[in-house]
Amino acid sequence: MEETIRVFEVRKEVLRKDVTTERMIFELKEYENIGEKEWVYHAPNAQDHTEQQVEEILKKLKELNSTADNKG
Repeated sequence: MEETIRVFEVRKEVLRKDVTTERMIFELKEYENIGEKEWVYHAPNAQDHTEQQVEEILKKLKELNSTADNKG
């Protein structure tokens, strides 16, 4: 006998207190149409970023920090 289960989450509330750890999520994406795989960084805002995108983000962040006036 085959069983099918469907779960629908209507509303979920999450309350976090004193979160002291950070998670970095990486996912292996498989592109069947082109037969390739790559690891992507899954950002906290639920966006996926490729290695090239993360390098570009890091490059820009370093550039901003090197020219920033960090005196307050």
